[in-house]
Amino acid sequence: VNGLSVSEADFGRLNIYPNPTSETVFVDVEKYADVSLIQITDMMGRAVVEIAPSNTQRTVIGLGEVSSGVYYVSLVGANGSRTTKKLVVQKD
Repeated sequence: VNGLSVSEADFGRLNIYPNPTSETVFVDVEKYADVSLIQITDMMGRAVVEIAPSNTQRTVIGLGEVSSGVYYVSLVGANGSRTTKKLVVQKD
């Protein structure tokens, strides 16, 4: 069966922390030069944050306007490949 698919990207070592988080999340990626976009989406697939990664292995993302819940952090490569990890946001 041929359907729509997205190839899994290989960005090397990937660490998203702290998880769960409340205000800030750090995205550490080994092959940061291959990442063209970092996107955080809610459970309905709506983008709540879209940023270009910094030119270092660590990108800091502020989540001050993001409500508590489960989200997905996607790293998107220039060729459209992506890697997605789950992120839990817990506000007081």
